[in-house]
Amino acid sequence: MTLPRGRLAIWRTSSDLPDVSSRFLADSSAVIRILTGKAGPEWIDAVTAGTIAICDPVELELLRDTAANTRRPQVQRLLRSTYAWAPVPDDCWEQALEMQDQLAATSQHSGASVVDLVIAATAMRNRLILLHDDRDYEAIARVTGLRTARVMQPADS
Repeated sequence: MTLPRGRLAIWRTSSDLPDVSSRFLADSSAVIRILTGKAGPEWIDAVTAGTIAICDPVELELLRDTAANTRRPQVQRLLRSTYAWAPVPDDCWEQALEMQDQLAATSQHSGASVVDLVIAATAMRNRLILLHDDRDYEAIARVTGLRTARVMQPADS
C-alpha cells in the first residue's frame, strides 16, 4: 500500500477498505460536531467502527482553525489516528469545475467554496456519503447526485 505524503501507516486508501468499512466522508463541520459531542452517539460509534473517513482538504481546514500553533501536531495526530482516509482523486479539479458549472446553471454557484467542491468530488469518486452540517453540500447534491447525510438535523426541520 502506498500512502499519501506524510500519512501514518494506520491510514488506509479507498482500495484497502472492505466494502463495509468507510461509508462516509466527513467534512470539517461534521468532524467538529463529532469531536465536541454535539453529534449523536451513532456518529461516535461510526468513527470508532472506522466507517467515517476524512481527506486532505478537511485536515487542512481543521488545522487552519487550530488556535495555537503548538497544538497543531496533537490535533493532526488525533485526526490521523481517529479517522479513516479517503484519497483526493487526481481529477478533482475537473470534477469541481463540472459541479460549479452545474450549480451555475441553476444560479446556486456562489455558495459552495472551492474546498466544498473538492471534498464533494472526493466523496463521489470514493463512493462515500458526505457527512456534513453545511447547506452548501445540499445544493451540490441537488444538481450532482452527491449522496449526503447531516450529522445534525438543521434547526428549521
